Amino acid sequence: MPQEEEGCLDFRYSFRFADGSAHVFDVKLDHRRRLCLPSPETALPDWTELSFHQCRHCPLPAVEAARCPVALSLLPVIEAFGDKKSYEGVQVTVEGQARTYSKPDSLQNALSALVGLLMATAGCPVLDPLRPMAGTHLPFVTR
Repeated sequence: MPQEEEGCLDFRYSFRFADGSAHVFDVKLDHRRRLCLPSPETALPDWTELSFHQCRHCPLPAVEAARCPVALSLLPVIEAFGDKKSYEGVQVTVEGQARTYSKPDSLQNALSALVGLLMATAGCPVLDPLRPMAGTHLPFVTR
């Protein structure tokens, strides 16, 4: 279970594959602002730059070396699962501070909740209206 820290909301997404491989993503959100707290920076690929392929309606200035907040947020997920097939089976467990969810599913379905959480809390001005929902994040919701 993620450790509760003063002023933080934590989620841990664990993905376990049939071959025994696993990936764990800890998502730490600033409680008040519902923004994803930054991870230590590593070498960043060119495709994370705003100038690479900036969204048509993006209000962020494409100054030199400016990075897309959504691309930066999704980078660890893309690097971890870039060699996997979307239909591959996975056991996913999501731990929050109040509850734990677990289910077998396809990788694409298992990743959808994590990707949604990361995108909404990345600091993208276009996706900001979705940010308040991070406080009540529920993976695997159905209609």
